[in-house]
Amino acid sequence: GGLPGLAQPQGTSALWFMDLAAMGGWTARGTAKVLQERMQMLPDDARPAWMEGLSPRNLEEVLTQVILEAVETATSVQDYIDAQRAKGRDFDEVYSDVKPYLDHMSRPISEGLSGGEYARSVGRPFDEPSAAAFDPDADRRPSQETLLRHAPHRNLAVAAASSAAGASASAGASPPGQWTPEDLDEPLMLVGSCNNWSAEDAQRTHQFSVSDASRHECTLRLSVPPSGLHFQILSAERHWGWRLSPSGKGSLKRGRDQLLIASLARGPVPDGAQRDFKVRGLGTESMVEVKVSRSLDHGAAVWCVASDGPEEGS
Repeated sequence: GGLPGLAQPQGTSALWFMDLAAMGGWTARGTAKVLQERMQMLPDDARPAWMEGLSPRNLEEVLTQVILEAVETATSVQDYIDAQRAKGRDFDEVYSDVKPYLDHMSRPISEGLSGGEYARSVGRPFDEPSAAAFDPDADRRPSQETLLRHAPHRNLAVAAASSAAGASASAGASPPGQWTPEDLDEPLMLVGSCNNWSAEDAQRTHQFSVSDASRHECTLRLSVPPSGLHFQILSAERHWGWRLSPSGKGSLKRGRDQLLIASLARGPVPDGAQRDFKVRGLGTESMVEVKVSRSLDHGAAVWCVASDGPEEGS
């Protein structure tokens, strides 16, 4: 893997970009700064032609936008593939949907440069008839501005404003020993694809209710669309300032014995790095109950049970 228009350095591992990202604090801005410094040290005959005339500051900004575009492309393609595979479609068929988009987004950096600035084209191919099959709901997708406001952990535009020493994916997470009695009674709501990642909408439509006060357990019954459901669990009062996300893999299978351990994080959201809980779609609309229990000794556990059908085996 790599970035559009950036060739892998000769003789390096295929993980070269991940090494740079680690050095840059796992933020787009930090990674771009490290990459810019490396590229400035290249001899003149080894520098890409599009670098000519760019100041170090301009080069860093261009690289930041390229990184954001590449990661957002990968995220949108993966989300689409996951949703289509959940509907039972063959991978090769789904890939044929996204290939024109991937080809477009893999264009050379020079094609996106104008006057020393890089024009990102995320979303533009969705408006072309040839790519309509990739995202038939493009006109109903929330804007980048809306996503940034509603779901900062999923929109890498947040990373562009971050410092080079930005937080890692686990920043702000609280292990069980750091839970407080107040955390156990924090009112909860579910924010995700079911409400366009809007905390304001979730507060009205997706609040949990207490189901077992002695175990600090709460429940929310909701519909899972055919393509599945992605979400995080937030404070109904502090919104993104208090949130639960998966400690490891986020796929929730239906069944009490399929629970996942959740990490509690407080404060600002890291740069596009947190995981989501996911409930697999069944090809048709289904109902589940999402449950959360909390304790000072063990932290939080999240699971879901089918409320209108069979549970899933492990």
